[in-house]
Amino acid sequence: MATKYENISVNIVEGLGQFQDCYSTDLYLEFKERLEGLKEKVEQSLQEGRALKIGIVGEVKAGKSSFLNALLFRGNNVLPQASTPMTAALTKISYGETPSAKIEFYNEKDWENIEALAGEYDKEVDKKYNEYLQKQEKLRNSLKPPVIKTKEELLPTFQIPDNLKGCKELVTMFHTSKENLYNYLGTKKEVSIDDVKTGLDNYIGANGSFTPIVKHVELKINEEILQDFEIVDTPGLNDPIVSRCMVTKKFLSECDVVFLLSYTGQFLTQEDIGFMCKTLPGEGVKEIIIVGSKFDSGLLDDNKSKDLRTALAASKYRYDEQARENIKRMIAVSPNKERLYKIQGSLPPKYVSSYLYGAALAKKSGKPYSLEQEHMIKRFKAQFPDFVDDAGFLAGLSGISDIHKKNLLPLKEEKKRIIDEKNENLLNDNKLKLISLLGDITEQARSNKESLEHSDKQQLEKKLEVVQKGLNSVRRDVKGVIEGIAIDIEKELLRLKNEMEAEVSNHTDISVSSSTETNLTKRKEGWWIFKTTKYYTETITNHEADVSDVVDNIRQYIVESKRIANLCLDKSVDSHVIEQKLKSIILAGFDMSDTSFDEKEILVPLSLLVKKIKVSNINIDTDSYVEEVAGQFPYGAKNSEIHRLKIAQTKILGNVCNQLQSEIDESLRKIKVELAYQADTFVDTLHEKMMQNIENIKHQIQNKEESLLRYETLLTQLGEYKLQVKEMEM
Repeated sequence: MATKYENISVNIVEGLGQFQDCYSTDLYLEFKERLEGLKEKVEQSLQEGRALKIGIVGEVKAGKSSFLNALLFRGNNVLPQASTPMTAALTKISYGETPSAKIEFYNEKDWENIEALAGEYDKEVDKKYNEYLQKQEKLRNSLKPPVIKTKEELLPTFQIPDNLKGCKELVTMFHTSKENLYNYLGTKKEVSIDDVKTGLDNYIGANGSFTPIVKHVELKINEEILQDFEIVDTPGLNDPIVSRCMVTKKFLSECDVVFLLSYTGQFLTQEDIGFMCKTLPGEGVKEIIIVGSKFDSGLLDDNKSKDLRTALAASKYRYDEQARENIKRMIAVSPNKERLYKIQGSLPPKYVSSYLYGAALAKKSGKPYSLEQEHMIKRFKAQFPDFVDDAGFLAGLSGISDIHKKNLLPLKEEKKRIIDEKNENLLNDNKLKLISLLGDITEQARSNKESLEHSDKQQLEKKLEVVQKGLNSVRRDVKGVIEGIAIDIEKELLRLKNEMEAEVSNHTDISVSSSTETNLTKRKEGWWIFKTTKYYTETITNHEADVSDVVDNIRQYIVESKRIANLCLDKSVDSHVIEQKLKSIILAGFDMSDTSFDEKEILVPLSLLVKKIKVSNINIDTDSYVEEVAGQFPYGAKNSEIHRLKIAQTKILGNVCNQLQSEIDESLRKIKVELAYQADTFVDTLHEKMMQNIENIKHQIQNKEESLLRYETLLTQLGEYKLQVKEMEM
């Protein structure tokens, strides 16, 4: 019969506490600590793993917030939408009883980089305008002289990278803010929010005082569904801020599923795929789902199909082929092949329309359509005779329910299965250890009962002498064994340090992409009045390294090195192996044929003493090394900077290796100190524990019958406790 943890934990601990004179206090304390800490461990495991973590990647036009609002919040506009591409802060959204936001602002170094990129924007605008003026100069002597436009008039026509535009926008907002934003750089702020839709306006709104300096937001919302889901909403542009790009990848690497959204009107273009590659982390993402958004527009763009059924099949086929071909072409030329293969493995895409889903919800609830929904429905009716203005039909056509049913729910169920299995294993492992401890208590209690039954004070005194003599006879051997263990551990950790150095070479790859640009230049040639202007095209090849590869290399090196190091440390300080070595040495000091000697009287305290020989795991903070990379290469690494990036990576990985080796040295120092102490005191401590136990029995002889009855009661209860722990449920 299953027994709830709450019903037995207090009962067992209190019950055992009443009999501490019958067995070792160390055993009681260890059992009490493990049993009382079990519930916290399971609850922490449930809390950490319960929510399905969803990441979403896509450029601004992809409609990420609309998709998530439809997928998770039944079309309600729960998630805030950024007003402009550059104000789209990296946002992590999770459940909270009280709505609040933790806002992190750019630091001074980040802001210097943004201002520098804004300066690049100004240079690019000046360059484009000067090119325009040169072209107009050629036309000055024509029959119809041109009207020279101002720079401001031409600005919308200039092709300038979005990241430069975004930085210029942020700098302009910075200088028009009502706040002195310099004071907030490098700080964090926590704010309470009454209304999620408006509560963040001052931080991500178009006119928000703090909008230009917000690096990322961690948002807590009191929405029941967020108890099951956690969302990472990424900025919808090629992030020019390397430090924020790295935080984005770190967040995404913790996700169970990442949706890659692409607007079907320009579905999975090279820019789209390149953006996704740059945003996705090198590893960690468990599942990727490619989504073609705003599919209603894609269907309405099909002017050849006579009915919706045909248009649906034709559009999906067209977009499927487009996705396959574009990714295939990118794989042929891109250095990010591994990430592209991941994306390729997620084909075919899913297609969704948040508009159609919203219309379905409106239809189902009897509410009128919005103006946009009504316009869309009219177009569908006019274009496709088989279109049905019905809630179920609209919901099916939207594709939202399909993703929820075929992707999210199975992922959620699988995650629940994994968490349940993990917690079941956690519970069973602890049950085994608790039952083992109850077994140790039983063995010692039974041994003490037998000593009490068959011994008087004189015999117990004699046993003390035998124990002392036996332990003294092996004192030197015990010290030699422990010192030998220390030497073996030192050899193993020296080998480990060499392995840390060798591991560096497995984490040095950096992907480099190439692109070309063509510039038109003019030059005067000839002599005197015979001079002519000739125009030349100059092709420049640029190379760019992905700085996030260096971050991935550092993270992966640290993770793998810590794994190897901690496995090695655990193996080196194996309490079972140490116990067996000491057991064989110590028992050799006693006459095993002596019926008055019970080896269990030594083995229980021996086991408890050995368990105290522990080693702490190695732990290294990754963030400081990541910040070092971001600080040295705030705009990425191009051309000659690539060599400098490789040198920086070698140096940083070397520093990480040195820190790991220092941590190993520190662990070795602590182990040697502990083992040296044990070598000198182990026999004395063991003798003291055994002497305390025998003294207890000598004291119990004064009330022998009552004490024997107490042992009988304890042994009976221990049998019940084992059964209760075995059947225990959380």
